[in-house]
Amino acid sequence: MNSESGILILHSMIKKNIKCLDLSLNPLMSKKFYLELADTFDNQEFNLEELHLEGNKMKDDFCEIICKKISMKPSMKVLNLSHNCLTDKAAPALVSVVNNCVNLAELHIAYNQIFSEGSTLIANEIMENYSLKILDISFNSICGLKGKVA
Repeated sequence: MNSESGILILHSMIKKNIKCLDLSLNPLMSKKFYLELADTFDNQEFNLEELHLEGNKMKDDFCEIICKKISMKPSMKVLNLSHNCLTDKAAPALVSVVNNCVNLAELHIAYNQIFSEGSTLIANEIMENYSLKILDISFNSICGLKGKVA
């Protein structure tokens, strides 16, 4: 799927009150798409509960944009950002989602490039979170040093 197709889907799903959006494995999504997705969260009628963006190669900057908007939507229950080349830089944005989305039960951030610093930040912040039931941070280098094989 290209960005234009993704944007058309976003516009139509607002009207349908979609609760789960899975756009996984679409690595060709552009900055325009991610900005449009972020703007979608400003719509008061849009109460998405699950967002799956696994395998989109979105990187930290787009993750930060999306997480900032998701943090304002307490309805979010499942966020899947696995396989997206995320690094420690994305950790504060992820923590913001965990802290602000009171219904968040699952956070999937497996197969990224989150190292010790980012994983420590996430671990420290989720200690007081009682809604989060699943944190999948597998296949990151959480005990390793950046740039070295652990």
